[in-house]
Amino acid sequence: MSIIYSLIARGTTVLVDYTESSGNFQQITGSILQRIPLHDDTKCTYVSGSYHFHVIVDDGLVYLCMADEDFGKRQPYAFLEEIKRRFVNSSLKQRAISAHAYEFRRDFGQVLVSQMSLYSDPGYDESDQISKVRREVNEVKDVMTENIEKVLERGEKIDVLVGKAEELDQSSQVFHRHSKRLRREMWWKNKKMCLILVFVIAVIIAAIVLAVLGVEGKLK
Repeated sequence: MSIIYSLIARGTTVLVDYTESSGNFQQITGSILQRIPLHDDTKCTYVSGSYHFHVIVDDGLVYLCMADEDFGKRQPYAFLEEIKRRFVNSSLKQRAISAHAYEFRRDFGQVLVSQMSLYSDPGYDESDQISKVRREVNEVKDVMTENIEKVLERGEKIDVLVGKAEELDQSSQVFHRHSKRLRREMWWKNKKMCLILVFVIAVIIAAIVLAVLGVEGKLK
């Protein structure tokens, strides 16, 4: 049980995000961002299988995190309130109006890293800090919850795929080794074809030379 992915966005423009996993959830999040109304400050949760996408909209900015279903709502929303508080109290809030995509990764990425780790720890649930944040969070049981398929207006089942980033790296390494071996095999194949072509040309030239010499010999 943990917070798997988090971001801060201006509309569909993701200003900063972080995850240690791989999967299709970033693409799904992009679709969610396209349909989140920004004119009203709100909290809502989108459900897809065993994963929940928790959202806070505040002053035109979207604070979102994806977590396991079993993780509940209270701790993810406490996490979102905390990163919102830190972001609003920083100079980045004013810059967010015109910032480019992922511009704040260097400035705020480490905050997401540390807070995701902190709030993903079940043992942190009883700490004074999270209790303080919880007092600032409205009752999350009243947060609107919708199936993500309904929000995205798609009839088919949407499966959120999540894997370890190391697995993606391993797959990439296997693909790289396979590609390297394939390139080497193609190089040798081309090399052999060139050698065969050179040999055939040499044979043809030799045959022509011998034919010419034979004709000259007969003429003499």
